[in-house]
Amino acid sequence: MAKALKGKWEGEDSNPTRKRTSQSFALSEPPAPTWVKREASYSAWADPRVRPLLLLSILMSTGVSIVACAAIGLIIYLQRESLGVMDTLYSTGLMAPTPTPKPITETTNMNINGTPIAPAIPTALTFAENTFAIQPMQLNAKQTWQYDPSIKKTGYWAAGTMVNYVIGLPATLENTDAFNQIATDNIIFLTTGQGALRYRVTQIGAINSDDPTLLRNQTSPRLTLLLLGEGNDESSLVVAEYTDEAVANETVGAGTLINLGDVQVAATGSRLVLGNEVGLPPGSNYYQVNVRVRNLMTTSLEASQFFAELIDNTGVRVGTSAIASAANGASGWATGTLKPKGEAGDVMTLTAGFEVSSTLVGPNLIWQFGTRKESPDVARVALIYKAPIIMPTPLPTVPPRADVKITNADISPDGSELRVVGEIRNLTNQPLTVSLVDLKLDTATGQPIALKQALPTLSPAWTISPNESLVFRVSFVRPPPGEVVFSLFERRFSILAS
Repeated sequence: MAKALKGKWEGEDSNPTRKRTSQSFALSEPPAPTWVKREASYSAWADPRVRPLLLLSILMSTGVSIVACAAIGLIIYLQRESLGVMDTLYSTGLMAPTPTPKPITETTNMNINGTPIAPAIPTALTFAENTFAIQPMQLNAKQTWQYDPSIKKTGYWAAGTMVNYVIGLPATLENTDAFNQIATDNIIFLTTGQGALRYRVTQIGAINSDDPTLLRNQTSPRLTLLLLGEGNDESSLVVAEYTDEAVANETVGAGTLINLGDVQVAATGSRLVLGNEVGLPPGSNYYQVNVRVRNLMTTSLEASQFFAELIDNTGVRVGTSAIASAANGASGWATGTLKPKGEAGDVMTLTAGFEVSSTLVGPNLIWQFGTRKESPDVARVALIYKAPIIMPTPLPTVPPRADVKITNADISPDGSELRVVGEIRNLTNQPLTVSLVDLKLDTATGQPIALKQALPTLSPAWTISPNESLVFRVSFVRPPPGEVVFSLFERRFSILAS
């Protein structure tokens, strides 16, 4: 073995008797060659004073190596991810999507006062006579869709998009063909845990495949459909806005929009016109339904072919009457041409009038409408049939100042008012003055109901000449259900209104 080299401390000369300075410990000799370093290391290990430093150096070198290896591995993984290796496997179907760690249904559970509320998780999508099962899917950090194109009749919902539902369909031949059948104004159905939702198509186009705008836009209720994997940088796009309109052959309430394909129709209100008000024989009345029809087609429609009927609770059917449809100032039934969509005249406001017997059975009537009599698609609207009942009190024994008759009492079409129509006759030989204090409407408990309007206007009063009559109509705030009492001078009328 070669003889170990011996260094000297800084400040130490060849004189062995000279003391070393305790603060100087750096080697002053130049670096030794490689083979010399090995002997120096061996010699250093032999020196007990240096061993702790050597052990510390070895441990630090090992730690640095481990950290460096981990960093290199992380960089390689991120590079593979950025190259889209996982995207390729998913899009080609070579690897199944990674299961959602926690079902989305477990993250959206709600309850009110301890009662569970079903989350609005989509389960099925229907359009152009095609139905697709829906699977929730978590997009990765790059907003990449992970799906299996080999699974047929399945759409993928971007989990968490619950105001603007974003759903992707793999661009298979079958899905592309169905997608291309969608047209503007079509209705798309989305079945969720809270029932079926309806959306009307408003936009058809395309969007950049990596555009995250759709996922972030959750400001208005809508449905966004995409075709996934079309082989370019764009994805076909359909946007449909939420609508509460109903569909053909579904029974709905008044005011609901109903889509019949060719037209959109709504029964906006109804009323009973008493027969004695319009000269009908006893036992007959008119029942009128106010209707609004909008053309959804790009061609004209013959309104004269429109068909409507009224069905009572026992199944008795009554057809429209032109006279009943125009009675008492109503709009009249359909005539002429409904213009194409988007043109002036593409909307009609109509009245479907029916001459009905006083024995008509309620409490509900079904009004049906179709664009033609033989049409299999009809609108069905349930209407309440409970006309106010007028029961005048007996005439007082003291000669009255006026004779008061009530010819009609009904609820206004918008449901906000109780309207009373009548006639007052001056029975005296002096002019008769009627002011606000002379007429009123009270509940059965005596609570007054506010007057909204009087025709003629009480400004400040009505003046009726001797032996003359005045026809009037007064409107009050709609009272709560039950009996109310209308008073004018000495006459009192009990009115039962729902």
